[in-house]
Amino acid sequence: SGGILQPATGAVTRINFQPATTAIPAGYYADKGKIAGVRTNGLTYGWTAAQPAVRQQVRNYQTLPELDTCAKAQPLISDTPGVWTIVLPNGSYPVVVICGDPLSTEQTNDLILGGVAVTDPDPAGTAGYTRGDFDGYAVQVTVTDGMLTIQVGSGATDPKLCLIEIGPESSVIDAATLARLNDLVAKATEATHEPQRPTTGTRRYV
Repeated sequence: SGGILQPATGAVTRINFQPATTAIPAGYYADKGKIAGVRTNGLTYGWTAAQPAVRQQVRNYQTLPELDTCAKAQPLISDTPGVWTIVLPNGSYPVVVICGDPLSTEQTNDLILGGVAVTDPDPAGTAGYTRGDFDGYAVQVTVTDGMLTIQVGSGATDPKLCLIEIGPESSVIDAATLARLNDLVAKATEATHEPQRPTTGTRRYV
């Protein structure tokens, strides 16, 4: 997809949430549900508690591999919500998170991204014609304790993380970034459209 954040200078960190055995999309690092720690790529990230393997899912449906996998942060309301972190120097960062599932609309992706609450614009149960649904968030996060955290929001229902992008410190979110995000989310959701099945009825003989 080329990424949502495209700063003029500096590198973007892109992390895909996925099962351990799934191929890592080009341009991304992988999060496989492990407890937070130093990864072989040199970054320090992960979950405050190791996540059950069943929470890392692949759908084999989406064309874009980074949208074909997800981490279920809290599958059931009775489950302990997962908390994801990444170590960053203090500063201000543009952060993009895409959530969703190409095979389900039954998720409400309310999250807290680095202290910034975001609300799913089309929560679970919203009527629609697509088989799946995606949501995209772009927020400017200020890191003051050396760590960026993703938490489940109070109104969430089975939230699913697909990917996160973190831009260079002190870079910002501009109109072009928002346009790319909205376009990708809309196209990804539209691609899950399920054609209407033939209508059946009772044959009557007169």
